[in-house]
Amino acid sequence: MSIDADNSLAGDLAAAADVVVSERMGHPARFELQLPAPVKRQDIPALTDGRLDPGKPLSIFVEDGAGGIDCLVSGPVDGHAIRLVHGSGNSRLTVLGGDASVAMDLEMKVRQWTGPDGPAVMAICGEYAVPCLPAGPVMARMSMQHPLVQRATDLAFLRRLAQRNGCQFWIRPMAARVGPVVNQGFFQPITFSDGNLPVLRMNAKAGGEKNTIDSLDIEFATDGPTAVKAGGVEISGVSDFTADTDLSGMDPLGRTPVDRIGPTPRTTRLTVAGDGASDLEPRGSAVLAEAQFFISATTATTAKRLGRIVHAHDTVKVEGAGSRHSGRYYVAGVTHRINTAAHTMDLHLIRNAWDEEPGGLMGALP
Repeated sequence: MSIDADNSLAGDLAAAADVVVSERMGHPARFELQLPAPVKRQDIPALTDGRLDPGKPLSIFVEDGAGGIDCLVSGPVDGHAIRLVHGSGNSRLTVLGGDASVAMDLEMKVRQWTGPDGPAVMAICGEYAVPCLPAGPVMARMSMQHPLVQRATDLAFLRRLAQRNGCQFWIRPMAARVGPVVNQGFFQPITFSDGNLPVLRMNAKAGGEKNTIDSLDIEFATDGPTAVKAGGVEISGVSDFTADTDLSGMDPLGRTPVDRIGPTPRTTRLTVAGDGASDLEPRGSAVLAEAQFFISATTATTAKRLGRIVHAHDTVKVEGAGSRHSGRYYVAGVTHRINTAAHTMDLHLIRNAWDEEPGGLMGALP
């Protein structure tokens, strides 16, 4: 692990710190640096280290398992938590901060935007030097018949736009061997990968592939909606409109999707004021985009054991959990815990289907 503090390599911090980085879908990435805070020369220097003052940039890097580096988080310090113990031997300083979206959440703004949502997203992100190209459907949406009024911080407004377009908004730092970190913005629907995925394997056959996890806790509930009956009234009040939505266009992570499990259809209703059906359809899709994930699983591994770094919004593959629960999962959250001995990853996985996909042998048990 290496740490940049106030735009300079901070080897002393990396050597002394226990680090926690939390990534969660729908939330900014957060970090904690837990440092010793001994008394020296009748003061506690850790508490007055200018590199760790509020607003100072901090980046945390780890090896990615393939000879490169991965920046887990890059953003400003925004707080301290301090525990002082008499005699100073066990005093601790915890430095708190978040990713680049922290800066987007500092000022309440009132302004209006005209035209599609996509250019507004790009303009806001550009104000923070965060390149972001929204997904095609967001850029292609027809201009609204009325201005879109922002009465929120930029981050809250971006999340509102993401929700109404059936998208997620997040920032991921892109690291390079040379040059500064580039914070890349993502504004896109939930999508899944099917290529060279990290494999979370248990119950491997003796002499075969190595296990990469020791346990997997799984829960599921099939009471969420699988269809939305949506209706609205034009803001002008001239006419009403409908835009029903179901899960038929969703990409299942297994052979049997949630809308074929349990009593179906399970329907919810959505009623809003808007410009027409084209304004309502993404909102219905947004409701189902979250409700489709009826399976939740948790596990833990280490970067060394897995040979990969996993992030929120990644896709992983589970093997050895039986034919029903082996297969691809979406990563809803990761908590990285790093010290000089190990890099542990606590994973929260979600899934919108069960049973292995065609051609899969991932559930085979020894």
